[in-house]
Amino acid sequence: MPVDRKRLGRGLYLLLMVWLVACAAPGGPSGPNSGTSPTPASPLPTWTPTSTPLAPSSFPTSTPSPYARPVPTRPQGHPSPTPSPFPGRIDAAGPLSIPTVQSLPPGSGRSPVRLRIPALALDVPVEPMGWHEEAGPTGVRTVWDVPLRAAGHHIDSAFPGEAGNVVISGHHNMGAAVFAKLSTIGEPNTPLQLGDEILLVDALGREFTYRITGWRRFPEPHASLALRKENAAYLAPTTFPQLTLITCWPAHTNTHRVIITAVLTHITYHETTR
Repeated sequence: MPVDRKRLGRGLYLLLMVWLVACAAPGGPSGPNSGTSPTPASPLPTWTPTSTPLAPSSFPTSTPSPYARPVPTRPQGHPSPTPSPFPGRIDAAGPLSIPTVQSLPPGSGRSPVRLRIPALALDVPVEPMGWHEEAGPTGVRTVWDVPLRAAGHHIDSAFPGEAGNVVISGHHNMGAAVFAKLSTIGEPNTPLQLGDEILLVDALGREFTYRITGWRRFPEPHASLALRKENAAYLAPTTFPQLTLITCWPAHTNTHRVIITAVLTHITYHETTR
């Protein structure tokens, strides 16, 4: 049965206000407070292009037109990143203003099947990623089912090339740890930088080039509900073509979230997909 993605997005938007995607602690279940947790879509890690509030929440939504140069801003009231205790490590970078290209016509997007980051020599499969509900002492919560040997495309987020936020999560210390290299962004000697390319291939073989505009690494455990809501805002829908990658840090645990955001800069069509 076809998935009503608009209705799905509306229902899950309320869920993303509470839980930000978490990564896996070895052996633990996937979830917002332990293991690998979920959260539906949002913009730039620490910044969102020229934003206006979404009623009734305070989540930002961007409004650049195609070919515009988004100029991200930090959501109102969000604290600045805490200083890194590790010399040389950068926990927040950007925003970098990069021209975007025309997105795909409405309804022409398809699921991503491959993700490549040349600077990291990273090439991993991408699978659709759903969720389930779990009952706990504080009530029922949603838990994203992050694949163990692939990156997971949030099924309520945009498709590659669409005007919207493509959200992809991956484990950094479980299974194939497909985002282990990604989680080290900002550490000394890590090659990934602002402006670097992230390539997404969809089910039709089209290749979409996104370039990194910013990233943020921040602690999640014991965060207040207000802070969780602000963190979730980085995954909210956008009106321009954006990619958001989510994983955790450091390698031995998952005390911090890492969010990297990029904008669409090129689409490569093959003869069979035109």
